Amino acid sequence: MKKISLIYDESGYLKEPIQDESLYIAQQEDKAISFVATFPNLLVGKVLAYVQYKGGGNIIECGNINVNNPTAILTLSSDYLQYHFIKVGFEVVTSTKEIRFEPVKLTVDDFVNVTGSSAPSPYTVSVRVGSITHLEPDEEPTITNTGTDKHLVLNFGLPKGQKGEQGPQGDKGEPFVYEDFTAEQLEGLRGPQGIQGEKGDKGDTG
Repeated sequence: MKKISLIYDESGYLKEPIQDESLYIAQQEDKAISFVATFPNLLVGKVLAYVQYKGGGNIIECGNINVNNPTAILTLSSDYLQYHFIKVGFEVVTSTKEIRFEPVKLTVDDFVNVTGSSAPSPYTVSVRVGSITHLEPDEEPTITNTGTDKHLVLNFGLPKGQKGEQGPQGDKGEPFVYEDFTAEQLEGLRGPQGIQGEKGDKGDTG
């Protein structure tokens, strides 16, 4: 089971941020998260946990704390982990007031619950194409993975096709005639205006 320790100060903030907000659930671990929240030791009251996830949320009672036992534990099963994103906040209800504490936001990676239950579920696998290399026609195609077992990066080596045989000679085409050209095509065939020639010699008097 993944355990996360949260220690709060008298102002309701975490004394130390959690080290990794992106949770990677290893295969050997139970599909659950346990939050161990420690509150200022002068508080006495009931602890409530507010759990938000995509599409909903729940309020969960986590028992009571006192001077001798300032710690409450919240355990979330895989039913919560399937939402990829969860937000957890705590509230202590004393005899005189309600005190809210800084929530934590977590992104759950590498886990998916496809059954809708807390039974063991398969893990998410991502696949993307890395590169495509053209091989010689007589070489065998290749596929290599330069990623991990869960996040695959596939590189393909694909042989070129064999050169085909020369096709038969086509029929002789009809030659172009002036009438086959459009006005735009004729204009495109027109060359630039030439340079004006030199003035000719004066002719003899008649």
